[in-house]
Amino acid sequence: MDGMVSDDERRPVRDKIRDAEATCVALSAALEKVGIVLPSLRVDTASYVDVHPQARIYLGGCSTDTARRLAAALGPDGRAEVP
Repeated sequence: MDGMVSDDERRPVRDKIRDAEATCVALSAALEKVGIVLPSLRVDTASYVDVHPQARIYLGGCSTDTARRLAAALGPDGRAEVP
């Protein structure tokens, strides 16, 4: 090939992106259920262009109050029940 990337080579990246987007939506919904909104929560599109794309989720910054509520939602031992 002349430097072009085939569809088969792109598929794993597309799957990672779809998974990251679905996970971001699920995290946002779960946080909303306990009254927490992370305004900067999003899929980090810059992570797609790495040599080994990771499709990372950017949690962003939040207020001290939001961080406190997030810590409380995780529980006293820092462990929330993960499905």
